[in-house]
Amino acid sequence: MHTNWPEGSISEDQSTNDVQKIITIISELRSFKNELNVSPGSFTEISTKLLDETTLNFINENEVILKKLGRINKFYKDDLNKPAASMVISGEIFKVYFDGDVDLKLIKTNLLKRQEKYQKELDGISKRLSNKGFIDRAPKDIVDQEKTNYNNLDNDIKKISLTIESL
Repeated sequence: MHTNWPEGSISEDQSTNDVQKIITIISELRSFKNELNVSPGSFTEISTKLLDETTLNFINENEVILKKLGRINKFYKDDLNKPAASMVISGEIFKVYFDGDVDLKLIKTNLLKRQEKYQKELDGISKRLSNKGFIDRAPKDIVDQEKTNYNNLDNDIKKISLTIESL
C-alpha cells in the first residue's frame, strides 16, 4: 500500500494487438447495428469471402470470442443468397446478414434520408470553404474544424453509400 506506483513503459506483444483487434471488430459491429437501428440483441451472420488471408486466419483463431461478444451465429466462407449489408472494418469488407425480423427496406429508406441530410451539410461546408472571405476572416481553428467536418461527412456518406448498395 505504501510502495510507489510501478514505473516504466508497457510492452505490447502480439496478444495485446489481438485483443485490440477483437475490440475493434466488436465495437464496429455494434456501432453498425446502432447506425442501422437494428436491435443490439439481434444475432447476425457474417460472410468472410472478401477478407484477406491474415484477417481470415485471425477470425478463425478467435471465432468463439467474436461470436459470443458480437452476437454472431456463424461465419460463412461464401456469400449467402439473401440480402446483406456491407461493413468496413480496418479496410476489410464484411457482409452482414441480419435476422429475418429486420426490415432491410426500412433501413435502406432511413439510410437514404441520412445520406441526403449529410450531403446538404457537406454542400454548406463546401460553400463556406470555397468562400475566400470566410477563409480570410474566420479564425484558423474554425476553418480547420470546418475542414475536419467536411472530411468526416464525406467519409460518412461513402460508408452509407456502400451500405445502401449492398442492401
